[in-house]
Amino acid sequence: MGNKHCSTVMIIMLVIMIFSLSFSILVRVFSFFALPHLLKIVFYLYTSSLLFLIYFRYLRHSLLDKLIIGKKSIFAFLMTLVLVPGLFIIVDYTPAPIRTSHTLQISNNSDSAEILIDEFMLPGDNPLNLQEAFPVQNVQNDQLILAPGDSVTYVREMVGGIQFDAEALGAPASLMVAWDGSEKSYELEKQNDVIDIIVDGSSWGSPSLPYRILGILSVISDWVSVFGVVFILILLLFPRKEKPAPQPGYSKTVVILDSLSRSIILNALLLVVAGIYAFFFEGKYLFVLIIFAIGFLYFLRDLAGHHRQWIYAISMTIILAGILANGYIWINPTHDLHQVITYRPENTFAYLADRIGARNATYLSIGYYRYLREARLVITEPLYEELQLDTGRLNQLNKLREVSFHEYPHELSTSQVSEIMQIGEWEVWPNRTGGDYYLLPEISAFGDTFYFFSHDLQYFLIPESFIQNSGVIDVSFSD
Repeated sequence: MGNKHCSTVMIIMLVIMIFSLSFSILVRVFSFFALPHLLKIVFYLYTSSLLFLIYFRYLRHSLLDKLIIGKKSIFAFLMTLVLVPGLFIIVDYTPAPIRTSHTLQISNNSDSAEILIDEFMLPGDNPLNLQEAFPVQNVQNDQLILAPGDSVTYVREMVGGIQFDAEALGAPASLMVAWDGSEKSYELEKQNDVIDIIVDGSSWGSPSLPYRILGILSVISDWVSVFGVVFILILLLFPRKEKPAPQPGYSKTVVILDSLSRSIILNALLLVVAGIYAFFFEGKYLFVLIIFAIGFLYFLRDLAGHHRQWIYAISMTIILAGILANGYIWINPTHDLHQVITYRPENTFAYLADRIGARNATYLSIGYYRYLREARLVITEPLYEELQLDTGRLNQLNKLREVSFHEYPHELSTSQVSEIMQIGEWEVWPNRTGGDYYLLPEISAFGDTFYFFSHDLQYFLIPESFIQNSGVIDVSFSD
């Protein structure tokens, strides 16, 4: 293989290294997986372009005669093969967190002690509303209390791990935490003992196919980046024997890059500033975008100042990019297409059902699947028409015992609603066409009989035993 071909191979390797290094910087510093799609593209183009300019302006000349495969490059390659695995072992390499669906299960395995869960934080130090996340559990003052034998499960798509405190309200207490199937036990020997639990954000959970691929590429990029940087540093240690002969077009390239030196240095410094800001203010992408825009505009100013013939091409490129970006946002609004990790109400199923236009029967079943299995539903014809419930669909989704139609006064008065709302723990679920459902579960929900009642846009599913024993709803109906 000739020197020219060998040099080409080495340059291709450097190009791959630069693309990999750019991706690793975005993943490790700028939370690439939490960025909206459009910012992923913008940040990657900016970072990779800057790294290429740095290479061609400051490294290409020094490496030109060393990129030919020979004793120097072979020695540098072998040294890199030895050093890189050692570096990864020393720093205890952990893959960066990717966007994936994580599953957290917390169980109180104590014999008699209760355990209090508090300070439940999502990635980005976003607090979780425990009342909404665990509506059927004992939540007081945004603190979750687990009785002996209790267990809760939380599933969410996110980038990173979860942190929470566990306090023993009795002693001894035993807590089991399962994160994406990996279990770990914690023992609290004394009452009021508190432990801070942080689960591993780098766990892969259950990612979608695109993010699974990006996660694999992230690991590969980390290795390629470190390998490339170490390889170049070793090459730069070798002294140059003679100045390389100029190549066609090289002088013109040097002149252009020399005129952009200040812009390249400024953008490199701004990249460092943006990285420091992103480290301390996770999830604040607007300021990072402004920093990149300042560097890019300064670069365009220098480019246009030294090469006025490029002004028209640059202007048209910016206009075209703006049109494409606005068209992209108009077709796929960023907040709908890719939600950044912040706190959201935990009725994700309701949101999904509404987005896909699910029928009311499907919508109701999603909210109350825990209570409707083998249940008997009793409803009046007018209320059935108002809710547009598909009895066949209800049976299919919940394996109902039956759906019965009876005539009874299904409209509740304001005083009746006020009185029954003070009794028991109601399960609330939004109605797709407006209003809310309210379900009052029995102690044993399996196989209950629920009657439908309404008040304005409030729809109540009330157990038969409550109607017969409470005296609040005094109606007559025949089975």
